[in-house]
Amino acid sequence: MLSLRSQMVRSLTVLFAACAAWGGGSAQPQGVWAQNPPGQAGPPGQGAAPRMVDVLIGFDQPPGAAQRDLVRGRGGEIRRSFWLVPAVAARIPETAVQALANARGVTVVEPDGEFHAVDDQQSPPPLTEQQIAAELSYGWGVGHIGAGPLHAMGKLGASVRVAVLDTGIKSHVELGIAGGGNFTDVGPAHDYLDRHGHGTHVAGTIAAFRNGFGVVGVAPAVELYGLKVLRDNGSGQFSFMISALEWCVLNGIDVTNHSYSSGSNPGSLMQQAFDAAYHDFGIVHVAAAGNAGNAGGNNDTVQWPARYASVVAVAATNQNDSRASFSSSGPAVEVSAPGVSIFSTYIDGLWVQMSGTSMASPHVAGVAALLVAEGVVDPDAIRFVIGATAKPLGSTNRFGAGLVQAFDAVALVSDVADPPPGADEPTDPEPEDPPPGDDGPVDPEPEPENPPPGRGNGRGNGKK
Repeated sequence: MLSLRSQMVRSLTVLFAACAAWGGGSAQPQGVWAQNPPGQAGPPGQGAAPRMVDVLIGFDQPPGAAQRDLVRGRGGEIRRSFWLVPAVAARIPETAVQALANARGVTVVEPDGEFHAVDDQQSPPPLTEQQIAAELSYGWGVGHIGAGPLHAMGKLGASVRVAVLDTGIKSHVELGIAGGGNFTDVGPAHDYLDRHGHGTHVAGTIAAFRNGFGVVGVAPAVELYGLKVLRDNGSGQFSFMISALEWCVLNGIDVTNHSYSSGSNPGSLMQQAFDAAYHDFGIVHVAAAGNAGNAGGNNDTVQWPARYASVVAVAATNQNDSRASFSSSGPAVEVSAPGVSIFSTYIDGLWVQMSGTSMASPHVAGVAALLVAEGVVDPDAIRFVIGATAKPLGSTNRFGAGLVQAFDAVALVSDVADPPPGADEPTDPEPEDPPPGDDGPVDPEPEPENPPPGRGNGRGNGKK
C-alpha cells in the first residue's frame, strides 16, 4: 500500500500532466508550464531543456535561507516568498517535483495554477448617451437591495477599507481610488491600472460616488483599493492572490471582493491564506460563486475561492429575483445578489452593462462594508447579519439565505427608522452628460516592511 506522501506525489504528477493536456482552454487553469513546453529544445549545445513548472511549496516553518537553498538545489527559481502561509512560489524542473515533495521540512507541493475573471461578457459594448441617461433603470441592483434609504441617512460606508482583487481599477469620474498595487508578473508594482475593464466595473458597484450622475455604489464613501491580481487578459496565478492577501493584512483592509474563480481546487496553501486573513486578521472575504451553473440549478458547481469556508459565496439573480441561469449552485452558496445586466463604471470613462456572479459579489461586499461602518467588525457576525436579514427566495443550494438586503442588515445593528414608501429606489438623479474619465493611475500607499502580529480596525476594537 502506498504511503500518504507517495500517494500525494503520484496525485500531484497526474495533476501536472492534466494541466499540460488542458493547453490553452480558457475555462481551465493555464500557464502551469512556464517555459520550454514538451518537446522544445533548450539553448544550442545543451539538448532538451527540462520542462519547468510553476508550483507553490509549503514548509513546516516560515521559509528562510535553508528552504530557499533546498529549492535552488533542485534547479528551482524562487518567485515569491510568503509569511501569511509558510510557503514560496517557485519555478522548478518537473523532474524535481517528487524530490522536493519528499524532502524533509516540505509539507506540500501544489501547482501554481490560475484564476480567471468571472463574467459572461468579456468585451461589453459601450452604452449610448441615451442609455447612460437612463441610469435609474440600468443601475437597478443597488436600489433593489435597499441601499437607497441608507444613503439618504448618510450611511455610506465612510472610513471602511475595501480592496477589489481583480484586473485593477482605472481612474473614473465616479471612483475615488485610495491606493493599491500590482501583484501580477507583468508591469511595475505600483501599476494597478485596469486595461481589461472587469475590475473597474466591479469597483463601481461597491463604491461609485453619490454625485448626481452615472451610477451609485452600495457603499459610496468607502476607501477603495485596487489590487491587480489578474493580468490584462483576465487571468492570474494563485501566488498573486496570496501576495495580495498579505498586502491586505499589512494595510488594514476590512473587506475584500474576489470576482474571479477556478474550477479546480487551488490547494491547501491558497485556503490557508484566506483562512489566516479571515480568522487571524478579521478580513471579510466576498467572492463570486462562479458561472458554471446549469439551467435547473441542481448541480454542485460553486468554484474557488468562493467554495472556501472563510469566503462568502455569492450567487446571481435577475430583476425578478429569479436565479440567473449561469449562476453556480450548491451547498456553498451563502447569499444572492443582483448579477444580470448590471450597469456600472468601466475603463475609458464609460459605463456599461455586464452580467455574471462577478457583478453579484460586489453588492454583498458593499453591504459588508456598511456593516463594518456600523461597528460590526467580526467576520462571523457580519456573515450572520447578512444571512439573517436576506430575503428568502427558495432553494438554499441556488440562493443561499436569499437576496441580500442592505437596509435590513444595517437596521438590525443600528437605530434606523423604516424607510418611507419608494425609498429603496436608486438615489442618483438623472445625469447630465458625464465628463470623460481620467486615465491616470493613483499612487499606492507605501507598504510596511514587516507583517504585524495582528491589527485593530481603526475604531479602537481589535479584530480577531
